[in-house]
Amino acid sequence: MLSNDALTYLNSRMASLQTDRVEPELAVKLRDYITKTDPEKLHPIRSEDFRKTLGLSKYPAVTLLLKSVKHGLMDIDWSTCCPKCSGVTHHASSLNTVEEASFCPMCDVGFDLSVDENLQVIFSVSENLIPVPESVRNSQAMAHDHGITGSDLLNNAYFRHNFSNEVVSEDRGLKIKNITLLFTDLKGSTELYEKIGDLNAYRIVREHFGILDEIIGRNNGTVVKTIGDAVMASFSNSEDGLNAGIEIQEHFTLSGKNPSVVIKMGLHAGPALVVNLNGKIDYFGSTVNIAARVQNLSKGGDVFISKSIFDDPRSLKYLRKMPAIFRYKAKLKGIKEDYQVYQLNRKK
Repeated sequence: MLSNDALTYLNSRMASLQTDRVEPELAVKLRDYITKTDPEKLHPIRSEDFRKTLGLSKYPAVTLLLKSVKHGLMDIDWSTCCPKCSGVTHHASSLNTVEEASFCPMCDVGFDLSVDENLQVIFSVSENLIPVPESVRNSQAMAHDHGITGSDLLNNAYFRHNFSNEVVSEDRGLKIKNITLLFTDLKGSTELYEKIGDLNAYRIVREHFGILDEIIGRNNGTVVKTIGDAVMASFSNSEDGLNAGIEIQEHFTLSGKNPSVVIKMGLHAGPALVVNLNGKIDYFGSTVNIAARVQNLSKGGDVFISKSIFDDPRSLKYLRKMPAIFRYKAKLKGIKEDYQVYQLNRKK
């Protein structure tokens, strides 16, 4: 039972939350979850229970949790966990203070942090609503959820747009063992500017950015940055990235809404470093370079993917839908050996 002060706070924060594109029905479910769940299960929130109770898949569940943090309903903690015993070795209130490496005294072992494996993100209901029960205040249970990783936040569009202060320290680079990167570029953009004029071309480019942002977000990813007419986006897995790429090409090549927009596209997955570039989260390493080089092979209206995307079993259901797939051995700048790539076409 919440105190009168807590109820007043809850009403105020829920009203604020609903201004942030949260459906009324979902807001009611969230309120019920906060007020009816055992307090011990709210410090921290059990992410799997949260998802099941509210009927959400992982990406929208993470988005709702982030919105709850922004509007004062929940708090967030970044916890580094030992890869052997899963015990928490370091707590951070901000991504900026997360360390590149840690040490577990229980296992007597040092280890490098991996954003997608042992950096856990812990959500708890705000103590303005429900104080931490004494039974868990000093317990390891406060940090053992293991349902949401740092990667889940870094690849979330809401996190990127609304938590701009959450960046890696400028003097650090955090490892991520596997990330899917998508690069796009407009084919013939110079000719487009000359043909219809700068202002009209700029409007088309901005509109195409908006469409890409919507499709990428709908497929559980986020735009990392735009570079001229190009886009770099990230996803937690190959399946989401591939589906986003196919959907983007379907929108522009099959809809016929804007035949002047022809997109070149490439996808690759692998390890990278999470870095701070100009005050924003970015990625560095050979995976980024290869993804960009794979995109350069695109003819426009197709999707070029690397072997790492093609070989991922989760990609199979999307690859089966493609009318034509061509395999190439390509020369990529900076790569000594020929590189195997696949071109996905909507037409044979």
